[in-house]
Amino acid sequence: DHDCPSKTCEDIIQQKIDLFKAGDIEPLEVCNQKPVNPHRMQGKQSADKTGISEPFYFVLNGHHRLEAAKRMGLEELPVYLTQKEKE
Repeated sequence: DHDCPSKTCEDIIQQKIDLFKAGDIEPLEVCNQKPVNPHRMQGKQSADKTGISEPFYFVLNGHHRLEAAKRMGLEELPVYLTQKEKE
């Protein structure tokens, strides 16, 4: 579940819901190896990937889109596995 209770965050989620309703669904950026390097950590040094694929995916960029989709009852969203995360 989404744990950011700010008004700004709620406004962003509502914007994403409006985009989804208009048919504009941007894929979520995901990876399936630890450690996870989320969007907010780009450009910072991180540990090397384990090379072991997990049976699930970590959202790197798109948390507000994911929350919007949950609130709309969507069960599937487009995703892409980033090149950086594949290494």
